[in-house]
Amino acid sequence: MLPRPVARLLAAAVLSADSRRTGPAPKLRDLLPGIRYDFNDVGGLDGKMATFASVDKPMLLLSGTKSPGFLKQAIRDLAGVLPRATHIEFDGLDHAGSWNTGRPELVAAALRDFFL
Repeated sequence: MLPRPVARLLAAAVLSADSRRTGPAPKLRDLLPGIRYDFNDVGGLDGKMATFASVDKPMLLLSGTKSPGFLKQAIRDLAGVLPRATHIEFDGLDHAGSWNTGRPELVAAALRDFFL
């Protein structure tokens, strides 16, 4: 864990760099208000992966080889628990692979194949 002043400095630098970024993807500053809820939900699942073993519906899990290690491990763990999971890992993509700056056509094809 970083000391608060260091964390604030790093966060300010990230937000400043992100504000200068061009392209269609939303700015990090616009996404931040909802991110805390995402982290809260994910953190609340720590150590509770086995509870998903009772989900008996087909599940599609998508990930990318460039995703952070903790996300790659979590999806592997989830794929091992869900009895009817299909896991597709996209080579060279990260957590934002479905965005226009990623490869949305690959993600769309996987979704189409799974649902149709």
